[in-house]
Amino acid sequence: MRSSRALTSGALLVVLAGTAACGVASVAPKVQLRDAFGALGDARTASFTVSLPSSEDDARAFLSASGEDGPESDDMLKELLAGEFVMSYDQGQAGDATDDAGSFQMRIDGETYGELRVVDQVVYGRVDLDGLSDRFPEMDEGLDEARTQLDEQDLGEAAAAAEAALDGEWVALDMGEGSWFAEQQEMMEGAGGPMTEEVRQQLFDLGKKAFESSVSLRSAGSDDIGDRMIASVNTRELYTDLADELPDLLAGFAPGAEESMPPVEEVPDVDVQAMIWIDDDELRRFELDLAQFLEEPAGHMVLRVDIGDGGPIEAPENAVQVDMEELVSLGSGAYEDGGGYSGADGPTDVTVLDAAYAVDGEFMYYAYSEGVAPTVEHLPMVAETFAGPPPVELIAVGERVQVTYGGETACLTLGPDADTPGTAVPGSC
Repeated sequence: MRSSRALTSGALLVVLAGTAACGVASVAPKVQLRDAFGALGDARTASFTVSLPSSEDDARAFLSASGEDGPESDDMLKELLAGEFVMSYDQGQAGDATDDAGSFQMRIDGETYGELRVVDQVVYGRVDLDGLSDRFPEMDEGLDEARTQLDEQDLGEAAAAAEAALDGEWVALDMGEGSWFAEQQEMMEGAGGPMTEEVRQQLFDLGKKAFESSVSLRSAGSDDIGDRMIASVNTRELYTDLADELPDLLAGFAPGAEESMPPVEEVPDVDVQAMIWIDDDELRRFELDLAQFLEEPAGHMVLRVDIGDGGPIEAPENAVQVDMEELVSLGSGAYEDGGGYSGADGPTDVTVLDAAYAVDGEFMYYAYSEGVAPTVEHLPMVAETFAGPPPVELIAVGERVQVTYGGETACLTLGPDADTPGTAVPGSC
């Protein structure tokens, strides 16, 4: 989990650094904040709780001004504002990355409804589906349907894991050496994933430069959380300060994105403020009101991050192991009623175009996970997913992909980015 911890800390640094520009108002607050970042970097454990502590009226006003409809009912909005996400890490023993652990929790009104943990290269997960359906009755029908399908389908050894997941119990996925996930990771690394250590260092250096050259901080009293500081930034000035370094960073993280960088004059000229709390030389809270970014600010939508000391993260007991290879095989097997593959004899109601768009979805997935546009370089990973039975034959033809399924052929043109679907037409490429 060292990489995810570094990314979490680096992302927080960039957010804080990106909330300031206008010159140094006082040296003391900046030194205090720098030391607090150092303490966070040295901590063996920490937790980050993300919440939206705004009133329903403020949230509605913000959503209306932003052009977003938001939740249809007041109850749904209330649940949204009552939710929070908790991300934690535990580095274990110093100098040994193998015992690093992490967790991610989804809570509503303090109750945990979903959690992921990574301990000893195993991912553990559980979701309280019954509890969620009590809060969101519209989930009942889908949950009942899932249980009915589980009873009707022969999932083999995967049935135990599926039942455990539906019952809100812990399930486990091995990501260690020799596992399905490790093999997928090796293929992704072979394709040149962009989030390398060099790119992470560039991200950190960029945030550090923004902090040192553009941050303006001033003290704003104290409360029961700690000493308050207000950080300010002009978005156009910040962009100008970082414009020379951004192309190299984008080229390494998302090749081609550097070409779409806007000119300085098109970057919004907006002054933004954020509040930071420090107690006993440790970061304790960060708040940013997203309404500041609206052309016509209205209401409030406050993003809050509370930073805690964290603690040990341990593997849960009695987790049911999931065989990922078997699940992938089932995914390539029978889904008779809903359309899909039906055994080794070939398709039922699935056409080659259906198969092509399913293939396109996998290209988009791998591209999104790497922060790049879909390309034929992802073909080995995608082909592994569609190995069958029945198999879907994939061949790169220039920058396009020829898909053969059930004796028919289609030509797939990949989308320009990971969010845009490609197009498929019958016939060879």
